[in-house]
Amino acid sequence: MRLNHSTIGIAAVIILSASLLIGLIYNDYKNGCKIIERAYNVSLEESGQLLVNEISKSYLHREHFDRGTLQTMLQHQLRRLSAPPLQVEQIGLIDYPAKTMIAKVTVPAFTSDRSLDNPISLAPRLKNGHIMSTSFPNMDQHTFEVELAFPVIQNHVLVGVVYFIASEMTIEQTLKSMFYHQLLIGLLIALLALLVTQFIYRFIHTVNTEPTELVGWINRLVEDPFVTPPSTLHLLNPLTQTILKMRKKLYQQEDLIHQVIKHAPLAIISISHTGAIEIINDTFLAITGFSEGDVLGKPILKIVSRLEISRQSIQDVIQKIHSGANIRSLEISFIHTITREPKVVECSIVANALTTQNTTGIIVFAEDLTTRKQWEAFTAKIDRLNLIAELAASTAHEIRNPLTTVRGFLQLQRRRNQDLNGKDHYHIMIEEIDRVDDLISEYLTLARNSVQSGREPVEIRSVIEDLLPLITAEANMKGVIMLVPDLPSGFCLANKSELKQVFLNLGKNALDAMPNGGTLSIFGKIEQNFYILIISDTGIGISQAHLQKIFDPFFTTKSTGSGLGLAISKKIIEAHHGLIQVESEINRGTRFSIELPLYRSDDL
Repeated sequence: MRLNHSTIGIAAVIILSASLLIGLIYNDYKNGCKIIERAYNVSLEESGQLLVNEISKSYLHREHFDRGTLQTMLQHQLRRLSAPPLQVEQIGLIDYPAKTMIAKVTVPAFTSDRSLDNPISLAPRLKNGHIMSTSFPNMDQHTFEVELAFPVIQNHVLVGVVYFIASEMTIEQTLKSMFYHQLLIGLLIALLALLVTQFIYRFIHTVNTEPTELVGWINRLVEDPFVTPPSTLHLLNPLTQTILKMRKKLYQQEDLIHQVIKHAPLAIISISHTGAIEIINDTFLAITGFSEGDVLGKPILKIVSRLEISRQSIQDVIQKIHSGANIRSLEISFIHTITREPKVVECSIVANALTTQNTTGIIVFAEDLTTRKQWEAFTAKIDRLNLIAELAASTAHEIRNPLTTVRGFLQLQRRRNQDLNGKDHYHIMIEEIDRVDDLISEYLTLARNSVQSGREPVEIRSVIEDLLPLITAEANMKGVIMLVPDLPSGFCLANKSELKQVFLNLGKNALDAMPNGGTLSIFGKIEQNFYILIISDTGIGISQAHLQKIFDPFFTTKSTGSGLGLAISKKIIEAHHGLIQVESEINRGTRFSIELPLYRSDDL
């Protein structure tokens, strides 16, 4: 506790009060001594006078009195008067004027050697009363003795002297003990007053300072959530503990909210009123390919530019949010920063209600619709294929029958008419009917569900070797070089004619892509129980936009194509539990990869 004027003043008042209290106690002690001593002397005088009266009766005729009876009388009086508070220690009777000791009784512990004044010198003074003298033979023990002499008068004549020797030691000790006790109590009261005053001072000091310290700690707590409370907070410690519990609970709730945001299935982005990204979650990072360091604290317009999103569209959205509107459903397309795959998200955009007045932040919730969009496209494609299948199944035979009849009559007319020109016209008509018949066959193949019947273990290398003469002959006509290294031997459970159709279709497409010559490569390998066949060319290539639709029915980039070849090839490979993939670059060529599971004995 710091010393100041108020503290010194309080201490001075306490010391002065203690001094006054001690003075009052000592004054009470002195007055008490006087009063008790006066009462003691009065009691002793009254007792002595009663004894003198009894002795006077038995000492009336000195020549006839009995010393033994007198001795017994004195002894009886000594037993009665030796008890506190009188404490008479010796009683004696002296004859006068003979000056001889008639009788004397003494308590066993009497040690005083003081002798009474000469009775002759006392005689004139004893005629009218008694004489009392006080002595202090033992100053070290602070005790004193009292001597009283009482005259024995008969017929107005002094015939003897009765004297008492008494001790006031016990009374003195009792008074001193009381004084010391009162002094000790006074000191304890003064000490207690000092402690109470110090406690009150500290209490007042605490009441005045702790609220200020608490407010300062709370202000620091806003800036630093981990600052510890001051150790000097005692009176307000319960409030401090309550604040700490609330802070702990707040941290737990904040951590829970953080975990919910971090692992939410929706992408969540919080944008400050300045346009900087403040909060993102793992889902946002996954669907965009960014890392936290790439995004946090960066301007939103810079981020959307990297995602290849129109800056103007985002600025329009921000303007709407600032004007008070909320956007509940907005589809945004962008490109993944790593895989470069197109992505589609549906966004719900609202203003951040926790921002300060006159500033508006933005919170964006985005759901990845890429898979859904792909599924919708796939189901639409399946619907188109089903429609084609229904159309082919219902019309193929109806178309094929009259075509067969027409072809037969054309062949008959061709044999009858030997004119060369007419022969050439019949030949052209028959070829066109055959082309229509091939188209109908493709329709039926596309519509037909592949089944396990008709499948057997087929060696892929033998299928390629059967087709090589046909492909090589056409390649030579177009100036295309064939590269076919030794293919590995591997069997697959398949329909051989269907595989020939696929490989021949891919080979013809490769040759068509190289009208000015090039290289056609056919390469095979076996990996992880799959036979992988790769057919690549160095032709004109396929654009990225066309690659997305290359397996769709009726899609073609050739003027005479039906657009069914690759669709049928994909359907056949998938029916054999395989996979067909394509890669292409403009003016560098195209690469088709076919994976077919190897034959196992339990596949039949």
